Amino acid sequence: MNRCQWCGKDSGGHGMVVLTIKEDEPSQLICEDCYNRYTADMLGVEDYKDFEKEATFKDCDGIDHCFQIGKKIHPTGICWDAIEFIEEDKVGYSFEIH
Repeated sequence: MNRCQWCGKDSGGHGMVVLTIKEDEPSQLICEDCYNRYTADMLGVEDYKDFEKEATFKDCDGIDHCFQIGKKIHPTGICWDAIEFIEEDKVGYSFEIH
């Protein structure tokens, strides 16, 4: 089970970040929300939560594909991902752009 060490949220194993803040201190396993809040505060980024969290698209055969949309704020820029979860532990299409 992957629980965020900051807020206690169970991520289900997806979207966790291993963060080391200071050298010689242990790394922490935190959720994407806590990571984004920490990084946004550090960089002065505002309004980073306002985006669609899910989108459905049809492929060329007319089949719907539902994607979970995620965003991570890094010191080098923002990374977006779209992941299609077919079953609880099975991923379909996956896209990422930095």
